[in-house]
Amino acid sequence: MAPLTVSLHMMAARTRVLPRLSLALLLVHCLQPSAAFYESGSSVVSLTRSNADRELLRAVKGRQGPEVLTIVEFYREGCGFCAILTPEYEKAAARLGKMVKLAAVNTEDPAARDLAGRYGSFIKGVPTILVFKPGADTAAPLVYNGERKAGAIVKYAHETMPSSVASVRWSQLMDGAFLTERLASSSSSSSSSSSSSSSSS
Repeated sequence: MAPLTVSLHMMAARTRVLPRLSLALLLVHCLQPSAAFYESGSSVVSLTRSNADRELLRAVKGRQGPEVLTIVEFYREGCGFCAILTPEYEKAAARLGKMVKLAAVNTEDPAARDLAGRYGSFIKGVPTILVFKPGADTAAPLVYNGERKAGAIVKYAHETMPSSVASVRWSQLMDGAFLTERLASSSSSSSSSSSSSSSSS
């Protein structure tokens, strides 16, 4: 057989084998079990019905709400946009540390479905990011509509965090009763937060 004929036969065989091989590799990739978006040990807290009350609805000074600013992503594991957000959300959680809590709810997880249903009126699609301010009503969270990048999420968190700095006039500083009242309120709030943290642990 002439060399040209042999090479034509080989090319024809390759064109039949390559699509089958590509399809087989694609099927193997798709059928592999996907890893959870936020594994244990992640800086992002995975919320379910078992830990939502502890992580999100903790009582603060008689009101229901988180102790710190809490940002919650509602996602679905098959969602491409959610997959793109995941590393950015992880980076934001790592950068914010304990100042802000970043959490996530898998809307298809049976253990979290009722939690997703509770905020269904705010979730128009996935990913949706809701923001819960400390001590605020958890039934009315803010909706984050900013850029889905770590830097933008961190910037938004810093801007949304309530300030614990109070403005005081010079005349108030000279007023002994004002200072006594301020010191008493700050010591009572710190003792109540330490007792709540010790009871939760």
